[in-house]
Amino acid sequence: MTDEAFEYDTEKSFDDNYRKWYRMNCAERKGYNEEILPEQVAKRMFNENYGSFINKLKKPFGGYDE
Repeated sequence: MTDEAFEYDTEKSFDDNYRKWYRMNCAERKGYNEEILPEQVAKRMFNENYGSFINKLKKPFGGYDE
């Protein structure tokens, strides 16, 4: 098992970065026999850590302001 660090790719969308981070997070947790994060918790964590990359016109994960 490798402990590869996630790096936000500014050439990719916020959603694409989240999906990569979540796959890596799940693999790491599985490797340490830890519980996989539910999607809602994972999205909140990702937003807290990488929310500064969100386009200000969009909400996290592809939603638009109403």
